[in-house]
This record gives sequence, structure tokens and C-alpha cells, in this order.
Amino acid sequence: MTVLWKIILAAILVLLFGCEANQLDETIEIPRSEDFPLLLSEYGIFEGTMAELKPNASYNLYELSSELFTDYAKKQRVIYIPPGATMMPSDEGIIDFPEDTIVAKTFYYESNGDRNVIETRVMVKREGLWNVADYVWNDTQDDASLILDGMDIELTITTDSGELETILYNIPSERACVTCHQSNDTITLLGTTTQNMNRAVERDATSINQLDLFNIIGISELAQSETMAALVNYNDENESVYDRGRAYLEVNCAHCHNASGWERAANRGYDFAHTTNHADTGLANNPNRFLRQMESGEMPYIGTDLIHEEGLLLVTRFTQEL
Repeated sequence: MTVLWKIILAAILVLLFGCEANQLDETIEIPRSEDFPLLLSEYGIFEGTMAELKPNASYNLYELSSELFTDYAKKQRVIYIPPGATMMPSDEGIIDFPEDTIVAKTFYYESNGDRNVIETRVMVKREGLWNVADYVWNDTQDDASLILDGMDIELTITTDSGELETILYNIPSERACVTCHQSNDTITLLGTTTQNMNRAVERDATSINQLDLFNIIGISELAQSETMAALVNYNDENESVYDRGRAYLEVNCAHCHNASGWERAANRGYDFAHTTNHADTGLANNPNRFLRQMESGEMPYIGTDLIHEEGLLLVTRFTQEL
């Protein structure tokens, strides 16, 4: 389906039903304890030329073993922990982040050595609440502007298989953000579990476990990495199909499809949290139902324009081998 036809279809749905194709959670309250500046540069996340994405010394890079698929966009993740504060352990790999933590995730594409930075999503913890905002980068790539209502941007990208695709890249509205970023009706971070950050990273030409590094530099009081579980990289074919499949479902589906997620998604009969027994995920008895939803683009519900063919193949193999 071409971009033009996607736009036409969305317009028809609005005319026929008076709503967007995807309904969002209109019940959860959007936190307002952070007064987001109009320009991303006011946070001082990057030093020097912004498009080089060199973090300020007070922002620490962090990486995930398995990442959310977002139409093949690359991502840089940074976190600011206030001086004297630390990340603390909580239940089942959840991290308790201190007041005034800032997390920023920047999305970009690269082609022939050129980088096109699209957006930076920011979450700030103020008065105990996670506030959400999105900043869209300008054409000159020297700053990004606050946008709360979301928008679509037409882009031509290169997929992992080397094919060119024209997509409607979605900048999520704050309502779309909180629809996914919730647990027990409270806004929360996604992906930043100890399991998903328990991995080796390269820093100053040295390989070191990321969680241990956080302890060394004094921004966390987490347990030593060898005592904690680790999520595999679902792209790593050296890992078992089972572990890769569970990791894929954890990072791409479980933020909504779990017992404490968005009520509409939680009631669909799936629970893809990594800690859930496979027999209770909702896949064991009828895997084809979920595969059809992936094949049709119904899932993921928000945030992508393309069907993740590699992910679909992995989940298909995962269900066939069980």
C-alpha cells in the first residue's frame, strides 16, 4: 500500500466513523509536573553540534539487549541521574529511578554516511510522575521543537534487507505515548529493566557490563550483574529461538499486553511479559491468531508503518517450535 493510499484510507475512516483508525487510551491522566521547553536544546543533552549526538557529560549513554522495532530507525538512548541520586532495585527487574531523572531517546536514519535525525522523545520524572514529550528535529538539524499532538512525516528509508521503502513515519502524540507507557494506570518507562540492560557495552575502547558500570560511576545501587537475569538480543541467531522469541515479545508487545498494561490491550487474552510462563501468554493454544494480527499490521497497534518481516519470521519460528 502506497503512502498516498494510507493517507486516503485514514481520511475515509475519520469521515465514516468520526475517529482515527487506532483508538488511544483517553482515560489515563497525562502528568503535567514538568514544564517542557519549546526547544530540545534547552535541556543541554548534547554538546557541540547537536546532530552529532554527542551527549553532555551529565548524560550517560545506555543500551538495551533487545530493542523496540520502529520502522528500522536507529536509536540513541541517554539518561540523566541528578548528582547524589542513584537508581535503586525494585521488583522483578524494575528499576526505581530518582526524582528529576531525565531520559531521552533519539531516532535517526543513516544512508551513505549521512544521518537524518527525526525526533527525540523525552521523559522527565517530576513530583514522582513521569512526564512525556516529543521533539521534532528541523531541516537544518541544529535543534528540535516540542510537539504534543503528534504528526506523520513521509520518509524514504532503507530496511535491514537493503530495500528502499517510503513510509509515513509516526511522531506520537502525548496521548499515544501514555497509552503504551503505563503500568497499573501510572506512566512508566519502557525497556529499562535490569534484564534488558544487563549486557556488555563498549566504553573508552573497553568492554564492560553496563549495570556494573552504572554502579562504578555512582549512578546506581543495583546488584552485581552476574546475580541478575539477562534478556537476549532477539537478532542474535546464536541464541535459542525460544529465548529470542520471548525477548521479541517482551520489548515489542508486552508493554501493552500484560496484566498491568492498558486495559484494552490487557483484556485481549495475551500476557507477553518475560516473567510470564509460556502457557499463560495466550500463544500456546492459538498462535495463528496472533500471527495473523502481525501479518495484517494490526499489531503492533501504535508506532509503526511497516510490518517487521524479520520479527514476523522469528515469532512464526518461535510458535512452530513450541
